[in-house]
Amino acid sequence: MASAEYYRNQAQVFVSMALAADNIAMAALYDGMALEYRAKAEEIEPSAPAPPAHVVDGGANAPAWRMRSLLTAEPNPRSRTPAHS
Repeated sequence: MASAEYYRNQAQVFVSMALAADNIAMAALYDGMALEYRAKAEEIEPSAPAPPAHVVDGGANAPAWRMRSLLTAEPNPRSRTPAHS
């Protein structure tokens, strides 16, 4: 019997194929196959639950620019490139 890792890897392959498909019908087919393989993987070995949103977003310990960017879509000031003269 195949392992959960095998099914997850196959699901990722089908997702890649769906994204690369130029035909909508084929993309939908690959997407459905990816969902089926993911479901099989979850049956064999459930994945860990997602962390709470406050952990993912940084919570109270996040830098101020990070919290502002979450609220206002303001980019990280450290990622700005210097102006060219």
